[in-house]
Amino acid sequence: ETDLRTWQKRYLKKTEEEFKSVYKYQDAFNLHKYFKILKYSPGLEEYAVLLALVDTIDRNKNRDVIIFDTPPTALTLKFLALPDVSLLWLNELSRFRQMILDKQKIINRIKRDREGAEVHSDPILTKLNNLERNYRNLTGILKNSTTTSVILVLNPDKLSHAESATIWKELRGLKMAVPYVILNKYEGQEQFIARVEKEFHGARVLTLEKSREEITGLKALESLPTLVNPVELLGT
Repeated sequence: ETDLRTWQKRYLKKTEEEFKSVYKYQDAFNLHKYFKILKYSPGLEEYAVLLALVDTIDRNKNRDVIIFDTPPTALTLKFLALPDVSLLWLNELSRFRQMILDKQKIINRIKRDREGAEVHSDPILTKLNNLERNYRNLTGILKNSTTTSVILVLNPDKLSHAESATIWKELRGLKMAVPYVILNKYEGQEQFIARVEKEFHGARVLTLEKSREEITGLKALESLPTLVNPVELLGT
């Protein structure tokens, strides 16, 4: 289970170090005292989850399968959409930074001074380009239907169904593969299954019968009926 506070601290520390590296004049203007407000930045929790996800993938490259059991709806959708949103933001920031560099070159030429910083030597633009490359790589992993799949799990009730419908719509908008929908705590709700199969068209609907006892521990997991061949389910 991910300790989000630890990842938030790591993210904030790294961000502060980068600020200080790029904006070396910050000490003269006492800007360092404002870095502490970064911990109140909106979206910080989503970035922490994303960092934890990337770290898990990097540390388990020798594994055949990695399974992430994510929280319902809101946070999951936000961090899955975060790479795409960040790329849009970074593209605009890079474009704006390039405009500034172009203006600097013009001014320097008018002053007959040395030319402004080249694109590759500008630390801010270099950082933006590195971030963009990292998010593109992550997007490539999440949207690669041959290696990554989202398995949607829902309960046979109205609230769970409504949340799942939202997730389904958003994930398809993000062009992420959802090959399976698992109906959890199934007790013979045939009409519900028919509705799910119709609404989640294109996904294979599987059922997991409701257990009389709490499913805790490996022994309890091994006693569950097999939904489908695990290799087929995970797409490997």
